[in-house]
Amino acid sequence: MHGEATTNEAKSASNRKSGRVVRSRRFGIAAILVAGLGLSFIMQSPGWAQSSYFALVRAMSNGTAKIDPYHWETKDKSWIDGKFYSVKAPGLPAAVLPAYMALDAAGFSDLSGRVGRKVIADGVREWYLHPAPMMNAGFDRARARALPVQVAEGQTMIWALGLIGSLLPAILIMLLVRRLAEEVEPGT
Repeated sequence: MHGEATTNEAKSASNRKSGRVVRSRRFGIAAILVAGLGLSFIMQSPGWAQSSYFALVRAMSNGTAKIDPYHWETKDKSWIDGKFYSVKAPGLPAAVLPAYMALDAAGFSDLSGRVGRKVIADGVREWYLHPAPMMNAGFDRARARALPVQVAEGQTMIWALGLIGSLLPAILIMLLVRRLAEEVEPGT
């Protein structure tokens, strides 16, 4: 009878520990997902790097690596044999290219353009390049005025591609690390 009570106590302790491990796993996964959700609401101000990557994505969607139509939007570019190219590695643009093409086909580029124009109309200066320096616009006054609009029009698309190409993989890596940690030490 004493051995039976000890066995029941061991089972009860094991069940409590198992319940804590399951709750710990759930809280860990929930924390990662909540962090991902929170990060998804952050939209960076435009920069040369984002604009260069985006130029390459758009160029690749047209079957080329030449960013000539978009080169005024970034300084992260090179000029080779009379053509402009992004100086960014093509891996991330290639990875998000299918998403860009799907979003573009669904009309998301038009939505991004409308949002960008509204941001400028509302005067939210942190979200777009202020009038481009004349030097960055090839000393063309009209281009210097047009560049902030062009860049702002792409920011919502850049944000969406960032969710797909950066945030989603980061969340998946955190979940993978969480899973591996659980295999090494349950309840970690």
